[in-house]
Amino acid sequence: MGALEKGDFCEIESAWALVSDCGGGPLLLLDGLVGIGARGALRSPLSEGAGEINALRERGYAQVVAVDIPSGVDGDTGEVYEGAVRADITCTVGAVKSGLLADSATDHVGRLVLIPLQELDFESAAGVEDGESKMMVLTPVELREALPVRGFDFHKGQAGRVGVVAGSRGMFGAACLSSEGALRAGAGLVTLYVLEEDYEIVVGMVASEVMVCPVASYRAVLEHPVDDALAIGPGLGRSRDSEVIELCRKVPLPAVLDADALNALAAVDGKEELWGALGGPRLLTPHPGEMRRILGGHEMGDRADTVRRFVEGRNGLALLLKGARTVIGQDGRPLAFNTSGSPGMATGGMGDVLTGVAAGLLAQGCAVFDAGCLSALAVCPRRRAGHPGGWGVGRITFSRICA
Repeated sequence: MGALEKGDFCEIESAWALVSDCGGGPLLLLDGLVGIGARGALRSPLSEGAGEINALRERGYAQVVAVDIPSGVDGDTGEVYEGAVRADITCTVGAVKSGLLADSATDHVGRLVLIPLQELDFESAAGVEDGESKMMVLTPVELREALPVRGFDFHKGQAGRVGVVAGSRGMFGAACLSSEGALRAGAGLVTLYVLEEDYEIVVGMVASEVMVCPVASYRAVLEHPVDDALAIGPGLGRSRDSEVIELCRKVPLPAVLDADALNALAAVDGKEELWGALGGPRLLTPHPGEMRRILGGHEMGDRADTVRRFVEGRNGLALLLKGARTVIGQDGRPLAFNTSGSPGMATGGMGDVLTGVAAGLLAQGCAVFDAGCLSALAVCPRRRAGHPGGWGVGRITFSRICA
């Protein structure tokens, strides 16, 4: 094949007219302009080709799939050069390139999919070396061994008991979503703890399988030894901070701490020492705003580095930092990146579901790091007909995921 000339690329209008003539069906564009060895900004005529791809994505609602790496993105550093292709999905071949996981590249990489090669074992392909740090991309194959295995004579008492401490006036939906998330994760029994004055409101809202236990104070949960794991925080509000803090600090059970549980702990003086001295195994699941409060109001900077530094030296604690590239870390384990999902997940309730799913996995014997990895991958819906694309049109709710 000879050298490309600018005229080798069709004009935007003619490309879209061709699609319209075919009935206005979906338009799929493949970006393979350059490979992983390319450095620097794209030069003519490739820059014009990338510009037309981006214009068709924006104006023609085309879906863009990048082969191995989006053209104009550095495969090692993640630096995005001017005019780089903005992909909805990047199918990286053989192994994950470290630059694809950089914060700077996320909006150009889109959803990251690993295409394995027979010559490489899957564990090596999903792993990434970043200096002395090890990272991995979550895949179903990678996490298969972390799933609990059930015998044929298994019963609900062996499937784990989850206690959910969540919900307050105006936010009881969070409690319902967390409780159902635990059920969907396979927990045998789920108990939702609510304040006595809220019992009549909540008992008619939750799924029929969820038991609702009224308590005078959240401290009473410490006296319920039947649970195997707890989910604490979604929609709790801040009116009972002292009770929530005591529960988070003293309960010896594995627990997922989210939302207002994290906000309450972040307001404690001397919280830097507190995070490493909680009463049992803990999985923290903050979104970026909550993470900033945990850090004392400081900006996070690089997400992977933020997680790595926070978990260092804190035994029994794992951190799941939510976002377009959810990052899960624990001291002594490789940083894990969840690269599935879509912008349609940017809606209330997703984090509440994740908290419940993670608690359900903890109750079945999963370690906190494994529960974080499994829940992050599980809550992201697989792509299906009618699923919102990368254009930001439409959204996904938990009820649609479960439909």
